[in-house]
Amino acid sequence: MAWTFRNSATFAPVVAALFWPVVTKRAVVTALFTGFASGLLWYYLGDWHPNEFFLNIHPVWVGSSVNVLSITLVTLLDPGSKWFVRPADRFGYFGLLGGVILAGINAVYFSPLHQNGLFGLFMFASILCLFIAVMRFIRPKNEKEQLLRDVADL
Repeated sequence: MAWTFRNSATFAPVVAALFWPVVTKRAVVTALFTGFASGLLWYYLGDWHPNEFFLNIHPVWVGSSVNVLSITLVTLLDPGSKWFVRPADRFGYFGLLGGVILAGINAVYFSPLHQNGLFGLFMFASILCLFIAVMRFIRPKNEKEQLLRDVADL
């Protein structure tokens, strides 16, 4: 349970702090609370069983997924964040492709994945790939200005 609460609250803020300078403080705080609360809620819905989870999905996958989604959405919608879209990033496309492939696997093989308790893991992996794509495509505005200066210097 402690593993779920810790990872559900801190995963996306730590990754974003290291690799995504666009993230806002408001998004980090929101992600901390929503990740923790969703993991706690998922344990509650599963009657606090340590080995039998609600809908056969481990709470850490739900909490971490909500954590990633909330930090992404709040950052992109926050008027204080200054970002631009950089579509010419091949690693972003790899993340996008990985997210779509994993979501497709989850859809096609839903029944066996769900029965074996792997649906949540594949769901989180898909969301994580999409998060990587967003981090690669959405860049800080000052990076755009630096790119324009570099082009002008050529």
